[in-house]
Amino acid sequence: MSKENSLQKIISANSITVIPGVYDSLSGLLASKAGFDAVFLSGSAVSYSQLARPDIGLVTMNEMLEICIRLNDRVDIPILVDIDRGFGNAAHAVRTIRSFEASGASAVQIEDQLPVNDVNNLLHRPLVSPLTMVNKIKAMVDERRHEFTLISARTDSPFSESLDQVVERISLYKEAGADIVFAEGLKSSSEIKQVVKTAGSTPVLFNLLKSDTGITSAAQLEKLGVSIVLFPAHAIANSFNSLINTFKSLKANPDLISEPPKTSISEVNKILGMSDMINKFHDCYS
Repeated sequence: MSKENSLQKIISANSITVIPGVYDSLSGLLASKAGFDAVFLSGSAVSYSQLARPDIGLVTMNEMLEICIRLNDRVDIPILVDIDRGFGNAAHAVRTIRSFEASGASAVQIEDQLPVNDVNNLLHRPLVSPLTMVNKIKAMVDERRHEFTLISARTDSPFSESLDQVVERISLYKEAGADIVFAEGLKSSSEIKQVVKTAGSTPVLFNLLKSDTGITSAAQLEKLGVSIVLFPAHAIANSFNSLINTFKSLKANPDLISEPPKTSISEVNKILGMSDMINKFHDCYS
């Protein structure tokens, strides 16, 4: 199975596809070694890890591209990339998808939020018009180099619009050619079912970041007809917590015997394939 079309085949299977969020080559490689079929290059996780900033749209296209290129070099599984709003208008969105195709991405996820938010009401999530989003999706569909490069269309309308409006956006995005649809912020199982019904044969993605809906597992989502579930924040949140504890502990007691690394450097090198590289390129080192 080629990397280019494997994501299509994976999400076409009957069982739900679980995709973890990653933020660099190391996290992506470890996710791959854990047995995941695909990874999600999360914009928020990149903002946290690379910029040490909150997720307020500061990450640029080129920054995401550089990480995707390095990630693609280390994993043989499909990469779904968060491209925020396409980094501009429809013309920018075309340049974005073509750039990420060249970087090794198997799919991109574009959203309909406006780039500016009210600092006093971050949950409001102002939106572009449905027509603006439709034009971006159509442009990307028409101009992508490969049909197997999937486009996931995300709407944040559940935060500020009625369910009827949410469903209308999902329907329009599907008709525009989105290969996957995603409504962020749904409030109940019945709303999820309605989105799945509207999507029809188009795969529905769900973001398991919170449990406001009462949904806490991929198995529950599968029963509702969801095809893909993202866990975008688990890796970065756990890494954040581990770093805090590590540095606090080391500062309080700078003693290697008392505070040995939980994973030895030799084990790190083993996981990253040091012996294989040395054996393969032995003559280069002599």
